[in-house]
Amino acid sequence: MNATIKLWYDEHSDETAQLALDLWNHAEPGMEEYYSCHRTAEFMEQHGFQTETFHILGNDRKPNCVVATWGSGHPVIGILGELDALPGLGQKAVPYRSPIEGACGHGCGHNLMNAMGSSAAVAVKEALQAENLSGTIRYYACPAEELGGGKMYMYQKGVFEGLDCVLSWHPQPGTNLKVKEVILNSIISAKIEFFGQDAHAAVAPETGRSALDACELMNVGVNYLREHMDPTSRVHYVYLNGGDRPNIVPKYAALEYNIRATDVASVTELFERVKKCAEGAALMTETTCKITVESVGLPPVQIDDFNRFLYRSVEKLPPLIYTEEEKAFARELFRNHTGRNPINDEEAMPSQREAPSGVHKNVPNSTDVGWVARKVPTARLMGLTMIGGTYMHSWACVACTGHSIGIHGACYVSMAIAQAAYDIFRDPSQIPAWWEDLRQQTASDVLPAFEQQTIDTLS
Repeated sequence: MNATIKLWYDEHSDETAQLALDLWNHAEPGMEEYYSCHRTAEFMEQHGFQTETFHILGNDRKPNCVVATWGSGHPVIGILGELDALPGLGQKAVPYRSPIEGACGHGCGHNLMNAMGSSAAVAVKEALQAENLSGTIRYYACPAEELGGGKMYMYQKGVFEGLDCVLSWHPQPGTNLKVKEVILNSIISAKIEFFGQDAHAAVAPETGRSALDACELMNVGVNYLREHMDPTSRVHYVYLNGGDRPNIVPKYAALEYNIRATDVASVTELFERVKKCAEGAALMTETTCKITVESVGLPPVQIDDFNRFLYRSVEKLPPLIYTEEEKAFARELFRNHTGRNPINDEEAMPSQREAPSGVHKNVPNSTDVGWVARKVPTARLMGLTMIGGTYMHSWACVACTGHSIGIHGACYVSMAIAQAAYDIFRDPSQIPAWWEDLRQQTASDVLPAFEQQTIDTLS
């Protein structure tokens, strides 16, 4: 691998680890990544980057997003990181369940992603300076991925304009380091509010129109709809508000829905069917319904040539070797999470590399990276840092992302991303072919927009 990049990590691995742990210890929910934003901007500025910070929902809020830039001219390479954590998932960095009451937790490893991405950008900068290479490196610390739409807001602000290509990574439990070739589902997140008429539930119930009844009837309709959905689609919901007291007919109640399907057209069609369930519930209860789309996630485009290029860069790294202490931690966590012993150390803590297959399978989870990957050629790595036998958004993953296992693996991935960016700067001749592939795959894209709809059934 590039000697300057290797030297930078040899000299700064402790600094990268401190950043990852600092973000883990200050885990923040989506849209409230204030400390994480400040800390990341500080790190980038200390290493010579020009930084812009802002809140993706408007300048009247404290910043929760960082765009850090160094260099000039083309190619312009972006590196993505993420900031937000998961509410209620606080957990100590131990191999058994030990919750931190009321705290957020990095069950998706965004603290590692951010430390990885920012460090990779700095290491590439050092290599470009050492060899007097031209080009621009831009790092994005993105908020609110767990809410499904942080990058959508960034896309609307135009912050991804002018990029030639993008590199990224996401941790994955029990997975070797490989290119992320799966096709994730599209997702629409919507708030559904019902407005009725309050009344005394015992004295004059006939004068009330229950918004809570409307919510329940809508959910019944959607649950019957599941029988007639594509099996790869998903619909989930929670109550946001169900009224104040049982002896008051609720005049207001609200739900939040996530609708997922394989592509943009399918998720839009399924959302229309879910909306009809809401409209029917409003008609049955003589209430008014308001539907607001809060975020949309798009499936990233897979560019096979770019994926293979990225993997060739990964192959230039030396093997990843975990310590005996890390292996012991992994075995104990594996036992506590699965109830059995791992077959071997690789089952508990994979450390190998896997070449891209060119096969793109659908998986039911979603991301907002599609707002970048459908606009700019993007290649993503996945794997490492989380123990086998576990699953995302669990206490086990939070424990790993605050332990040396997570940091060790993330630092290795960071070197891989830095090496890939350096290789592109050295030879950007393949970028036009990546763009052509992207244009062909997205030629028929009709990207969904925000929609706020009021169904007034009483007029």
